Amino acid sequence: MSDDRLTIGSSIERLVATFSSSDALTMNRNDRYSFLVLACADLARCVRKEKTGLYPIALAQIVAWFASLAEELFRTDAGLLLTNAMGDKFPAMGCGYCGHFPCICEEAHRAEHVVSVPSTSQYLWSINRWQEHLEQLYGPNNSTGGIPRALNRLFEEVAEVGLILHSADGFNDNLKDVRRKYAQEFTDVLAWTFACASLLKISLEDSVISLYGSECPVCRSFPCNCRHFEKKPSGECTHRFMSAQDIYDAIRAK
Repeated sequence: MSDDRLTIGSSIERLVATFSSSDALTMNRNDRYSFLVLACADLARCVRKEKTGLYPIALAQIVAWFASLAEELFRTDAGLLLTNAMGDKFPAMGCGYCGHFPCICEEAHRAEHVVSVPSTSQYLWSINRWQEHLEQLYGPNNSTGGIPRALNRLFEEVAEVGLILHSADGFNDNLKDVRRKYAQEFTDVLAWTFACASLLKISLEDSVISLYGSECPVCRSFPCNCRHFEKKPSGECTHRFMSAQDIYDAIRAK
């Protein structure tokens, strides 16, 4: 990606530009959600096997599938909606639950979240700046449980998104409120992705830029020209979801 500062909005826009054409032809909402789950599982596998060199790829893939699902749900204003939601949920002045900076919440006994007006500067924050903010805000708490807890919370928040996806048609809320509920759950997924990156000592922004800087890392095309279900000679299904190890091998083979 050519931008010096990669914001939440610009990262989503760039990833959508890379993959949207092929995704629109081959995947529905549930497919995109399933691949987001697989991407999270792949990161957990890399951590379990201590494949430290694969952490940036696995983290970047989570962001890519996050962007794909966000594009399907929110369309052209995905970046703006999620940036606003991040500012609402994680304001610059402190924790939205206890009001302190850093957070001093007891997670099991948190107060109700108070939605606040985001600082105007947060709209322009880079991904690195968001990661720094969340690390300063919640890092002391997150370090207690370490990466196992962070991965568990990431899966939990992805599951919350799944619950909303499967019950959205039953909401009595208007469309604006449904979109707000989606956005709120998406911010938690993104926040715990940041937490995992921080605990693994990885820059999420650098990971996304490195893997998706100007093209698809597998077919080396922009936009991506991969087929949804290509088969290896072994019969294994490759891109559009590949493990971090397979992507690493594909990059090295080029």
